[in-house]
Amino acid sequence: MVILQFNKLIRNKWLWGVFAIIVGGAFAFDFLVDDLLRDGKREAKDSGVGTLGGETVSSAEFHAITEDIRGFGQNRDWRRSSAEVNREAWETSALLEVARRNGIVATDSEVAQAIRTDRSFQQNGQFSFALYQGLLRENSLSPERFEEFIKRRLTMMKV
Repeated sequence: MVILQFNKLIRNKWLWGVFAIIVGGAFAFDFLVDDLLRDGKREAKDSGVGTLGGETVSSAEFHAITEDIRGFGQNRDWRRSSAEVNREAWETSALLEVARRNGIVATDSEVAQAIRTDRSFQQNGQFSFALYQGLLRENSLSPERFEEFIKRRLTMMKV
């Protein structure tokens, strides 16, 4: 008897309709709340991955640092554990925070000079823009992302 009633219940189109409306409403509510959290901006508010010296470390910055640690392209190191990479990323974040607080930062001209003098981008002893673009493309890097990486490395070398 109970099985027959359950069978009728699960075959009821009205019940499935109400269920579909509830699920659709939940999705609509989620999108509405998500949109309100964004304050009209494209990207969601970043609550950060943690704090360092009272300052929030953004998830974008932390992710960029972890990518720096793992490497790029074919030389990417996937053997290191996430815990090891995260520990090193926090150490790097702390070092960069100390540099920021002390006004130590690599300038754009220093970044440009480091790129121009890097032997990986030289052909016949001269900087080759085509070689530079080709190597970045091979490693799935944009020039901006690579320059941020170099800027962080030069800043850390100054500390």
